[in-house]
Amino acid sequence: MGKTTVLRKIYGAAGGTLLSVRQLMGSLMEQHPSAIEEAFLKMMEGSLLAEAGTREKKARLPALLAEAEDQAAGGREPLLRGAA
Repeated sequence: MGKTTVLRKIYGAAGGTLLSVRQLMGSLMEQHPSAIEEAFLKMMEGSLLAEAGTREKKARLPALLAEAEDQAAGGREPLLRGAA
């Protein structure tokens, strides 16, 4: 097994964010060639913010589903279509 395969299996089991050199190169293309550290930090910050947003949405999902069920039971239009 290669390193990437092992990392993908860990990512699939544990979650998180899997970053690639391709992403780093894309980030580096937007900056001065000597700004490797800044490009790396920008890439990491963007990935962490995206992951935090995803986790926040996942954390709110049970509350949204419960609210939709309550609304459906009360005869009101559900907040999430198809959730009732």
